[in-house]
Amino acid sequence: MLLTGSLFAQCPLEIATVADFRGRFVDSASGHVFTRNDIVCSQSRIERDKASEKSSEDFISLKPRQGGEVQTYRCKEQLGCEKPFDLSSLTESAKKSLAGSSLLQSIEDWWNARGRATTTMSGQRSAVRATSVLKHAAVAVNAPITALDVFRDDAPAGEYSLDLCPHATDSECGDTIPSARRIAWRRGTAGNLPFGTSASGVYLLYRVLANAAEVRLPGRVLVVVVPTERAEWIAVARAKIEAAEKAAPPEGVPQEAYVESYVRYLASILTEPN
Repeated sequence: MLLTGSLFAQCPLEIATVADFRGRFVDSASGHVFTRNDIVCSQSRIERDKASEKSSEDFISLKPRQGGEVQTYRCKEQLGCEKPFDLSSLTESAKKSLAGSSLLQSIEDWWNARGRATTTMSGQRSAVRATSVLKHAAVAVNAPITALDVFRDDAPAGEYSLDLCPHATDSECGDTIPSARRIAWRRGTAGNLPFGTSASGVYLLYRVLANAAEVRLPGRVLVVVVPTERAEWIAVARAKIEAAEKAAPPEGVPQEAYVESYVRYLASILTEPN
């Protein structure tokens, strides 16, 4: 299948999503007209469209990106929605959540803090490395996984058969039947993969043999699925994983094992229950 998808404008700090509304509301900072599930940014200026028909029953409900109760802004309580809403409480909550991402140590600090001399792996490894094409990833639960999230920039263009297993170890995945999908990749592809993630945790993304979808290749990467309340940490986690891929491993430690163990460490923090 060919990948399709939309590119969205960059948002420095996501603070909420639109849960529901009545009437027509716009972001006067960008001119965007809000619809359900749209992202609200810290710089957004939400107000009712002055050119639209108005009702005292108009409202817009925002769901905080960090979780928690939906906040509803009702025009009859907001001076008729003639001025932009005060989003400061949502912004502060988002900033506090983002500050928590400082718990994610660099790979060097993580290793040195634990005095690591050995590392553990999940299952048997192989000379056939998925990481020559794929990379470890961090994504939000229930959000699309894009091709750019999991394919390396230098991955050769072509068709690949992939299988996303919703388990954290090779042994667990070995008890499941692969559901491989053919993906057409080219550098810069921005479309979504045909996989869903309904729960946070560690998933394994495998390549499978062409024309033999039931056979997973031993090489695979980790996909860390992050709960909604820590979605703001994903950008930090991705940057740390990218840096880890370039870090020199300690003497005697295989690069692949070094990076995977580190990604599992990040996952333990990103997916830890509140």
